[in-house]
Amino acid sequence: MRAPKVEIAGGDGFDLLVSAVAVADPDWRDVMAHGAAVWSTVRHDAGAESARRAGRFGRFGWINLIGLLAAHPGRGGRDDLVALVDGTPADELRFVVAGGRREQMRERLGAGPLRDALAADATAARELSRALAAPGMLLDVTTWVRRTSDHELKTTLQRLLDGWPDLPVSGGPASARHARGRLREIGPEALLAEVTPGIRYGPEVLGRVRLVGSALVEPILISVDQPGLTVIVHPPLGVDGMADAARSLRDQGNAVGDETRVLVLHELRAGPRTLVDLCATLDRPRTTLLHHLALLRAAGFVILTVSAGEPNVYRIDPSGFDRLARAARGFVLE
Repeated sequence: MRAPKVEIAGGDGFDLLVSAVAVADPDWRDVMAHGAAVWSTVRHDAGAESARRAGRFGRFGWINLIGLLAAHPGRGGRDDLVALVDGTPADELRFVVAGGRREQMRERLGAGPLRDALAADATAARELSRALAAPGMLLDVTTWVRRTSDHELKTTLQRLLDGWPDLPVSGGPASARHARGRLREIGPEALLAEVTPGIRYGPEVLGRVRLVGSALVEPILISVDQPGLTVIVHPPLGVDGMADAARSLRDQGNAVGDETRVLVLHELRAGPRTLVDLCATLDRPRTTLLHHLALLRAAGFVILTVSAGEPNVYRIDPSGFDRLARAARGFVLE
């Protein structure tokens, strides 16, 4: 099996887009460690109307723009992002925001029908709705993105980027330097395991991977699957804001301190489950369960297995509960 080709990227353009994910989606704002601080900063410095406009793009709209930026090596800064948005034709920009470059969208719908749906073709719009509602579909497109004009979307995005405030925390260039050092030291497969704990990638799932460190995404990951390139935004390596036991106790306690997440763990005790299985059993929408599963995985309670051509499978990780017990003991004895 051929090892994936791993590259390192970074910059405050990625931080801006991750922060916009937190502003656009209150569920993910609660998951991200700095989500509340980002939300407060944007509302205070840019205004409530800017925060509302950011929400029109939805979580996936901003995540899809991460893929657009990552597709251009060496262009991760905020100015690079602005220049890229300015230079992208309005119809192509809306296509990107709607997920047109995402692997799953291309498999489930295709580029042509998506462009037709965005151009207000009624038959294609119904096809898009069916594709988004299909079991196992992880993507979504907001009503505003579906119905607005190409020009309005681009103009709104340009204004948002122009007025987006400085962020309360950033990954910084040191994160990328550290990741490149680790890549040279331990190799691509070991580095992937280090930055994606709790995820097991099957053969042929990953080919070319671009890793982006951002403190704003902590403690979860954002993965953007595009043809020929997978972008993974991860918490910076080596960032440690408090003693290990205290930090572990905080993160794991937060993960199990929610009724829905406890229900997920109860369900996974009985055996592996797909997202479709969990949605049906727990009667929760997939977008809700995805953020709960992300937090459980980040805290070490759940393992996600990603296989080519197969649904993602979630399993309980008993070692996570051992780590919780050790963290509790360590916190008392520190």
